[in-house]
Amino acid sequence: MKHHGVLAFLLLALSFLLLFSACQTQGQSSSENSPGATLTGTDSSSTASDELTMEVFTVDDAYLRNAARQYEQKTGIKVSIQNYWVDMEWVEANFIDSNGESVTTWLLLGPSDTSLYDQKVLSALTTGGGADIYDVCSLDFEYLGRNGLLADMGSWVENDAELAAETVFCNILLSGKIGEGVFAVPIDFNYFKLHAVNSDEPLPGNGRMTWQEFMGAVSELDYTGEIAYRGTDLDIFMNRFVSRASYFIDDAGNTGAFNSEEMLSLLEECKEWSDIGLCAKYGDPVTMTASWSYTMGSSVDVAEFFSTPPEEYRKDNYYRFAPMPFDGNLVKTDEGELYPEIGWLIPFYGVNAGSERAETAQDFLRFLLTEEGQKSMMSMGMVLDNGFAFPINRAVFRSMIERDLERIKKDFERVKTDTSTVEMDIPALINEAEETVGEVAYIIIEKPYYNTIIREVAKQFFLDQISAEEAAMQMSNKVGLYIKEQG
Repeated sequence: MKHHGVLAFLLLALSFLLLFSACQTQGQSSSENSPGATLTGTDSSSTASDELTMEVFTVDDAYLRNAARQYEQKTGIKVSIQNYWVDMEWVEANFIDSNGESVTTWLLLGPSDTSLYDQKVLSALTTGGGADIYDVCSLDFEYLGRNGLLADMGSWVENDAELAAETVFCNILLSGKIGEGVFAVPIDFNYFKLHAVNSDEPLPGNGRMTWQEFMGAVSELDYTGEIAYRGTDLDIFMNRFVSRASYFIDDAGNTGAFNSEEMLSLLEECKEWSDIGLCAKYGDPVTMTASWSYTMGSSVDVAEFFSTPPEEYRKDNYYRFAPMPFDGNLVKTDEGELYPEIGWLIPFYGVNAGSERAETAQDFLRFLLTEEGQKSMMSMGMVLDNGFAFPINRAVFRSMIERDLERIKKDFERVKTDTSTVEMDIPALINEAEETVGEVAYIIIEKPYYNTIIREVAKQFFLDQISAEEAAMQMSNKVGLYIKEQG
């Protein structure tokens, strides 16, 4: 292992993390521990010293604590969960709904700063101590894994019969696969979709569009909002950057592509869209009066998010969903060319390679991916059920879709003026929902160790503080320096 490279990475990473905010994962804390044998019997001689410790940065850990209690009942092993969530700022906002009525809501502004948590995790891993399991969403788990600081979980993630393609969404599960190694696993997933907020006009075709095609389409619609799309020019730029990051930073760490017409076009085009009112301007007060916005499905609309309820229902329903625009490269698979999606707040967990309880720790993560573990989390109304994520386990995912389709059917029948029932083939719609997820090649994880640098430079451009050429040059230099110092 290249200790000098790891230490260089640590020092530089900490300097960036203290300056910038990274990715948000999801908080309260909990701690509970006790001895026992593992679920798979890999450590049958467990003693009190085999109690697991887990450190996370999450907005709600009740689902994890519930799963930990169930794991203890099954194996006798307790899992102590330490949460480092930092509260974000909530602000009151008003917007006009599709019926022209004023609605008041609360918005969560800005990512919570993970720098102190990341600093603690990096320090622990590089000095050989720390917890057994870490939330690594905001960390460069690829680099940490390749340098031997996170355990490679590929042997069981890819070969366990209970985690086969017919039982879990393997395309999502293997989003943390780096080369031949699996150094982090997600326990749920999400991705964005567009939804109509203040528009009665559906998007043409309601299918996949590039950002250019989307902006062209909404500019032709008769929308009543102040802006066509609620996201800011900076948000759109970062979405487009993430979807094609491999073009600007290749596997060899070359960053010359930043100084290209493509980067200049990305920056200038996104700014032009805000200049003509198609999206919000970064730095301006947030306006909620928009024709289209983006969302992650929640328990009130998850079935619509993934399937197609009857036309008569959708006409009266507030939400109309469409895929998020995407202008990156498709992924070639055995099933054909599939779309990756950009995920947010996805909890990726890695195991400390230096832990004496690494096998037991992996056993607990495996439990979180099983039907039993996923049900225990879902029963708490976890991120799986509050609008932030969906189950990786297919059986639990199907039960969620079935529940919400039944709700849709009952809600529609309740508001109908006659007593006829809604014709809805629920099994077929559940299959459609699974196929929708199956069309996704994998989830693109926003890499905060690059994105933090890019976002901070892009902010200056969208605030008219530097030119597009200056922004591209700074991005190239700063990311290049980061990669060089990383060793």
